[in-house]
Amino acid sequence: MRRAEGAPAGAERGDGVPASDGGRVPSAVFCALRWRWGPAGEAPGQTMRIALAQLNPISGDIDGNTRTLIRSMEEAARSGAEIVVAPEMVIPGYCIGDLIEDRAFLEANERAMQRVAQAARGITAVAGFIDCDYSARGDTGGPRKYNAAAVVRDGHVLQRARKTLLPNYRYFDDKRFFTPADTRDPVDLALPSGRARVGVSICVDMWDDF
Repeated sequence: MRRAEGAPAGAERGDGVPASDGGRVPSAVFCALRWRWGPAGEAPGQTMRIALAQLNPISGDIDGNTRTLIRSMEEAARSGAEIVVAPEMVIPGYCIGDLIEDRAFLEANERAMQRVAQAARGITAVAGFIDCDYSARGDTGGPRKYNAAAVVRDGHVLQRARKTLLPNYRYFDDKRFFTPADTRDPVDLALPSGRARVGVSICVDMWDDF
């Protein structure tokens, strides 16, 4: 392990894993951070080890993105990380245009998220995907869709965190395709370092006063 260039003190970066998808996997797959935390108003008393999966998903390549993500999860688990956080929309890829209206694509994206949940053995993973509500209709007439992140561990989906602020500039078209979330709720995790209540914020949600 070596420290990531430009990373904060205490951060380390792995040397990557062998690529089987034509060199898809970057030479440095994740950055591992040690995060000290504790109850509000008290000095931090516990250390949480978080791996940041620095991946470059390909838009529309659900299978390839999922394989890459699972390999990075396995590497993070071997490193001793308790949580691995992957990019926004890592499973379907971002800026996928009208693919987002293809029901077969949406269903493949859900199956892939479930594969990630099954692969998250001994580690909690946070992975971006498209969360669909087939009981409701979105503005485009198809099922209501959310830019979301699944929190998964040991075969279970612990939370489907949905994005609240949707960009609509340059190449971002979130407002056209997605429905904003009404709420943002924390999720309780049972980690080796102890129980923790964490919140998942996606991209611009991080600097919003929700």
